Amino acid sequence: MERSEGDRLERLAAFLDLSQQQIEQWKEVHEGRAEALMEDFGGQRDMRQQIREMALADRPDAAAIGELVIEAHRQMAAAQAEREAFHAEVMTILTPDQQDRFEAFQEMRSERGPRGRQGFRARGRHPGAAPKHD
Repeated sequence: MERSEGDRLERLAAFLDLSQQQIEQWKEVHEGRAEALMEDFGGQRDMRQQIREMALADRPDAAAIGELVIEAHRQMAAAQAEREAFHAEVMTILTPDQQDRFEAFQEMRSERGPRGRQGFRARGRHPGAAPKHD
């Protein structure tokens, strides 16, 4: 079941022991960057679909696919920069102890994947990789 952004912030606020003022500041930062992050995500998803469709065509145009892959890489880099800017702005809201807890939380999350399950990197393979046979 998908949880709302409010539920996620509530759990994170409890974990970090945020004050009400910090919660309000966090919401302002998030709202200021959320639209750009969602646009980045949607654009990347659309571009991946377009690359897939082009690659599966009867006569794939390698040059056109390559150009799209390069553009997709540029978009991913821009999205990463936006996430890093969000992270830097959020860190200014937190106390040193909260910063340490937030960094630990981020590290745990990156090791386990965004939805709490073990991610592809942690398993040592990517979505397009062939299954491992031991």
